[in-house]
Amino acid sequence: MPVKARLGRPSLEQVAEGERHEGIMMVARDLFGRRGYAAVSIGDIAQGVGVTRSALYHHFASKDELFTAVVIDLLHKIAVKVRRRLQGPGTAGEKLRQLALTVLHDKPHYADMEALMRDVRENLSESQRGAVEAAYGEMGDAFEVLMRQGIANGEWRDLGAGLMAHAFQQLLHGVTGRQGSKAGFTSDGSAVVLVVDLFCNGVAVNQEERGTD
Repeated sequence: MPVKARLGRPSLEQVAEGERHEGIMMVARDLFGRRGYAAVSIGDIAQGVGVTRSALYHHFASKDELFTAVVIDLLHKIAVKVRRRLQGPGTAGEKLRQLALTVLHDKPHYADMEALMRDVRENLSESQRGAVEAAYGEMGDAFEVLMRQGIANGEWRDLGAGLMAHAFQQLLHGVTGRQGSKAGFTSDGSAVVLVVDLFCNGVAVNQEERGTD
């Protein structure tokens, strides 16, 4: 007689399915990040997970559906961490530095956000593109709230929270992932810290640094 799962708890089969689903997402994220959408097949992902193609199709109906899920998951996780950090202690600048290092940790060192978004535009359906763009907007909105915090408490000039959030994300993408590696920046976080300093303080030398005659 089969053992019934306890009420309110997932069965062993459900747990296994959930773990397999997560494993597919992890392998797909790795392959898409390294090679790009066009160079990755469903067979590549199935082989990486150690399942058959039919087992993979049980979780995702197509490669584009899986790619959509991978990109949305990455963007959503970043947005969630930004919102959590907003509620924590510290100045806006301190929060920005901590978040930038978090993005460095979460975003695979080989990934290129610009390339991922280009693959989204070129390979996904209109509805899939819309879902990814909504997730990207969620991430941008979270950074924009942080910019408003910095403006409100007098840390930063009001240059437009939306513009500031967009500019910072572009700076960050440029020194992390594949773009950062190509440019010669290390993945130890040092370039990220300097970018935050650049964003918060600019490049002008202040009076104390210049010295007085």
